[in-house]
Amino acid sequence: MSPWDRALVLVLLACCAGAPARAQDDDPGLGPGPGSAPALLERAVEAMGGEDALRAVSTAVLRIVPSKSAPLLERHSLRLRGRWMHYASRRRSGAGFDVVLAGPQAFLCDRDATGRATYVEDLAPADAREGGYERDILFMPLLLVHLLDARAPMDARGPNSVGDEVVRVRIPPAGPHDAPFVIRLRFDADTHLLRASMGAIPWGTDKGKKRYCFYEDYRPLGRGGILLPHRYSDQRGKKARPRKFRVEWELDRKLPGALFLRPRVEEKE
Repeated sequence: MSPWDRALVLVLLACCAGAPARAQDDDPGLGPGPGSAPALLERAVEAMGGEDALRAVSTAVLRIVPSKSAPLLERHSLRLRGRWMHYASRRRSGAGFDVVLAGPQAFLCDRDATGRATYVEDLAPADAREGGYERDILFMPLLLVHLLDARAPMDARGPNSVGDEVVRVRIPPAGPHDAPFVIRLRFDADTHLLRASMGAIPWGTDKGKKRYCFYEDYRPLGRGGILLPHRYSDQRGKKARPRKFRVEWELDRKLPGALFLRPRVEEKE
């Protein structure tokens, strides 16, 4: 083989070695490569029950089981289309408040022990964004398939020190009161399930602190057997003690439209 032929072969081998990775990343006809960020999300979705089952979920209600570390009654109701959220926090007496993010609406409502609205105010932009951030962190396992649909910018960061696969994702806004934020997702190398979300808190009183939310105790739910985490561990700042709590899920519950409407405050007679 002449020197010219040998050089040509080396050039062709170099091109062939790089071609599959570029094709898998750039050509939608071939799909994502096995170690790419979309592939890691797809494996997690498949491990949870599959794309069809998760895309069919229209609403989700997540209740935090009261405990010493979570003494309040907390319920998060989510309409997946548009990521409309109603968050209710109640004391044992029944009094508490609601936070609603629903399309153009973003407001807080105080309620008395009978459930009557006593005060309503629009949320400031930073407060609305903080609410949207908390919503997405809590519901992140259910949002994975929607991040794929939305073609959210993401890249694989490789395995960490314990072997989890890490993906950095730019979460797109869901409505006019949301803003994008960047977060790292950790996937178990064996089960492929989402293990944790990590990132700097972008808004609110804890802005800038490192936030870790771990998803544990995946169990099948409903007739479709979708796997969802039933235990959470939430830590804000490396020196802070994690808040650990159990959760209960309800999927495809009909959420009344009034749940997301701004209530009228009636004066006491």
